[in-house]
Amino acid sequence: MILFIVRRMSNVGSRDRCAVCGKAVMSVLCSQCENVAYCGLEHQRSHWPEHKSLCSPYSIERTDTLGRYLVATRDIKPGEVILKEKPLVVGPRVDSFPICLACYRPLPIYQESRCSRCLVAPVCGVHCERQGAHSEPECILLREAVKEYPTLLSDQSQIVLPLRCLLKLRNSPTDSKWTSFLELESHEEKRRNTLIWRDHQLNIVEVLRDHGLLAPTEDADLVQRICGILDVNSFEVRGPPSKAGVTERLRGVYLRAALMAHDCVANTHLAVDDDFQMIVHASIPIPRGHPIYFNYTSAMQGTWDRQTHLREGKYFDCTCKRCSDPTELETHMSSIWCVRCHEGFVVSTNPIGTRSPLQESKQVKTASTNTDWECKTCQHRYRFSLIATTVSLARDLFCDVDKSDTRAMEALLRKLLRTFTPQHFVILEVKQALVAAYRDMIIRQPNPTRSVLNRKTELCQDMLPVIQVIEPGISRLKGIALYELQDSIVKLAIRDMEAGNTSKDLLVRLRGAEVSLREAVTQLLYEPTHSPEGQLARIAMQDLKRLRCNIQHVEKMMTENGRDHRKSSAATSGISKKRDGAGRGAGRTKK
Repeated sequence: MILFIVRRMSNVGSRDRCAVCGKAVMSVLCSQCENVAYCGLEHQRSHWPEHKSLCSPYSIERTDTLGRYLVATRDIKPGEVILKEKPLVVGPRVDSFPICLACYRPLPIYQESRCSRCLVAPVCGVHCERQGAHSEPECILLREAVKEYPTLLSDQSQIVLPLRCLLKLRNSPTDSKWTSFLELESHEEKRRNTLIWRDHQLNIVEVLRDHGLLAPTEDADLVQRICGILDVNSFEVRGPPSKAGVTERLRGVYLRAALMAHDCVANTHLAVDDDFQMIVHASIPIPRGHPIYFNYTSAMQGTWDRQTHLREGKYFDCTCKRCSDPTELETHMSSIWCVRCHEGFVVSTNPIGTRSPLQESKQVKTASTNTDWECKTCQHRYRFSLIATTVSLARDLFCDVDKSDTRAMEALLRKLLRTFTPQHFVILEVKQALVAAYRDMIIRQPNPTRSVLNRKTELCQDMLPVIQVIEPGISRLKGIALYELQDSIVKLAIRDMEAGNTSKDLLVRLRGAEVSLREAVTQLLYEPTHSPEGQLARIAMQDLKRLRCNIQHVEKMMTENGRDHRKSSAATSGISKKRDGAGRGAGRTKK
């Protein structure tokens, strides 16, 4: 039951009549959505069962540029829940390893069991056959198809999700949810006769048709439309772990969440729990009338990678502030050092128009596709093909290096820093891998060297300023980086404390670590309980209790040492006074 908050309305605008009786005199505004008004609490309570399903802090708007998108209907504070949503459908990715089609847990490749009823669907066992996503209509359809095609689904997992959508549309054509599914953007015409279109035609449409899974009344364009909707609108979700703790990435369609517009600096934080329920929180304040944004790409990618992903997978060019700024909001995540002056940052003169050489060959050569890069200091110009080749070579080097060998990784980092700025996305990728390698080393070694702990601290401090810009507010990346940062600082401080060091500097370091750890907990508490990040949140809370005990211990020791020091000083002062007095007395006697 929602908590009703009475708000006196000075300016009701279009919300000028009671939603129940139609009176023009209102005193109560729904505090959740601020879209509906009432003449009093009684009518608000009576209207709640009807209003409940529509009550949300957003509305759906439409423009030619964004299509349908969500807009805040009131000011939304950081941490507030914007929406909770169960997926319409979930299934394996195109490149998925074998998984149970009922519970989605990974299956051993050498021991893949099949549903005993249809003899086709890979499942964990009988318990998964009778409950889960492997539905009765799906089982019956596959059972009929396998009579002629015994190897069905052996290496064709990519047909599972389109087939499930097709079955739902076939069996529930008037279901409003599936009607809404077909209203999602598919970019069918932009995709037609492209490489992805031909791939789906060969590996999905033809497979469904050849195996008798496509009804005579269902044409290839419907399947292509479904594939387009899935490619453009689905979210990547983490499946449940196997007994060995291995998880597989899946795809899920969320009808309302799919309407969030894109921005490379999002104002939302998404989390998906064990039941695949998505919870969207505001990560920063969202003013009323402002779009609700989600980043369709990875925040740690450079502009070219993000733009390529959006053009090829979502079929639009992003013109957000980050993409429009050659410096990426002063982070220089795509900048390299100038080889001419060795001082300036080389940045794109037209970051939104930057395309890969293959993309560029398909474009008419106009000012909008100018791909020159320029040094901000000496104005020397470089072709984008040179920049792209440099980044590609760096990625190859990173791909080839042993991620567990910290010496090799550090040598690679030093080499790359001659070309790339310290905050370039390639450099940040190497630093992330180094933090993980040092973390594993610290876990394996009960007494890691000070240099290892200090280096891990430095790497986290290097990454945090960038993360705070590209993922402001609530951020999973920030929470993890803060936890890793304080972990090294605390280990060094405890080592000093055990050695008898209770100086003021030690207390300052511990208190600084407490601030970082408390912030890490704040960030990670928005993660699902059983996710790796949620488990880290629980560990962080336990660490925070221990850290506070250590701080209290150091404060107590410092107080006791101070008291002992004062006593010692007083005693020393008293002895000195006695000696001075004795000396003066002896002098007088002698005189």
